[in-house]
Amino acid sequence: MAKAKRKNGRPRAKIDWNMVGEMCEIQCTGVEIAKVLGIHYDTIANTCKRDHGVTFSEWSDEKREFGRTSLRRKQFRAAVTDGNITMMIWLGKQWLGQKDKQELSGGLDNTTTVTDLRDMSKDELKAIIHRGKEKTDATETTH
Repeated sequence: MAKAKRKNGRPRAKIDWNMVGEMCEIQCTGVEIAKVLGIHYDTIANTCKRDHGVTFSEWSDEKREFGRTSLRRKQFRAAVTDGNITMMIWLGKQWLGQKDKQELSGGLDNTTTVTDLRDMSKDELKAIIHRGKEKTDATETTH
């Protein structure tokens, strides 16, 4: 009976692909996963090709997409089912193109010039405050 030929080198790494998949779902990078497993990223990449027949990038992208879908579902549920106003606003901005709108109006022609007050001298600021008080006083006397 012939003896089985002994293989040289390290034993093959055994990777818990369920755990790796869960880490991909929470958007861990391949390097982070390798660190947690205590192996080099190349080991994960080579073992993935051997065990799954695809690159680690292809395999992990599928798992990451599942995690993103799960998060999206929970965000939507928080907004719609739970009535989370903050989440509704955020999703409106992200998905519907909504944005915070700031309208400025005033003056006789219904326009206002916006100036950065940090660029003004103290005398200029005092003059603006004085003009504002004059307008307020004039408005109060006519009403």
